[in-house]
Amino acid sequence: FLMGGLGAVRLFTTRIRGVLPDSVQPVVVDEMDRSEAVQLLTTGVGGVSAGVVAGLLAATGRWPVLLGLVNGAVRADLRAGRPAEESMREILRELRTTGPTALDVTDADERHTAVARTIGVSLSRLTDQQRARYLELAVFGEDVTIPGPVLVRYWKATGGWSEFQTGRFCQRLAELALLSDYRRDPDQVGLHDVIHAYLREQTHHRRSELHRALLDAHRGLVQEENKTSAWWQLPAAESYLWTWLPTHLHGAERDHELRACLHHRWENSKTSARPG
Repeated sequence: FLMGGLGAVRLFTTRIRGVLPDSVQPVVVDEMDRSEAVQLLTTGVGGVSAGVVAGLLAATGRWPVLLGLVNGAVRADLRAGRPAEESMREILRELRTTGPTALDVTDADERHTAVARTIGVSLSRLTDQQRARYLELAVFGEDVTIPGPVLVRYWKATGGWSEFQTGRFCQRLAELALLSDYRRDPDQVGLHDVIHAYLREQTHHRRSELHRALLDAHRGLVQEENKTSAWWQLPAAESYLWTWLPTHLHGAERDHELRACLHHRWENSKTSARPG
């Protein structure tokens, strides 16, 4: 990455300063200033004491992802009729139970603790079934936009959910700031990379199971040939699967299906390349 033309400029972003060579010119992106952090924490929330706000700023290290999660949890409580002050006090108590309140979020261990603790607050607003569906999002790659139809098929297979239930749950996740992106036209969702990493860690022991579940949810899109799903027959509109199917097949330990896909595509390419 450090090799290139004399006129080329490369921008790297990292939370680990040690990976940067001494020759680079660092630009420090510091924590939010206090006024920005307060605004993010209290957006749509009023009537909260300064002491509680100060405590939450310290507990989250003014990290935007964590502040957004706390704000989403409080706003969810508000809609359920709970006073904001009471909700924030409870969240602050939860954040303080497993570690120090003043977190250095540039430190990897402390950052992990802060993330796990704060996401746990938001997940506590979900039912057991909803938490199970949310954890299943770990099967998707980092920074990958998840199309609504793919998610509908996936959660229908794993939880028996309807399209309506999936849509309503995505809306709920967006309200809790557990999604970084949620759109209805076209239907799609996205995860912040920090939250995605948390979900991956929580499900590391069942990674292949999740890949298999996603594949099984989509087998109805293709026919079976020689006791193998003919994934090469996928409709052209299934752009997500055309891009990520090899990843899911390998993750599901279905390498024989992956080889069949590669063989078929190679045979087609060879045939189409022959002179008329």
